[in-house]
Amino acid sequence: MKTQKKAKIKAKKFVPLAKQSKRQQKEHNKAARNLWDFNPVTRTKPNKKVYDRNKSKLYPYRGLLWIFFVILFVHMIDFIDTL
Repeated sequence: MKTQKKAKIKAKKFVPLAKQSKRQQKEHNKAARNLWDFNPVTRTKPNKKVYDRNKSKLYPYRGLLWIFFVILFVHMIDFIDTL
């Protein structure tokens, strides 16, 4: 019988993190941080009764736009009636 040679698998040598290159350190730290597939922080719905400063900045002319569309709609109806 022929004996089969076993392939030798070389184990990677241990290199301390401080001696690794910055890129390798960055990859190691990134892999350590990505343990979760989702954000485990508990999320809550924002309270609609509380004043939201950012929401008011998003829609500074919200009331004026509503009036503009009402006037536009009324004029559109008048225009259709004249046809």
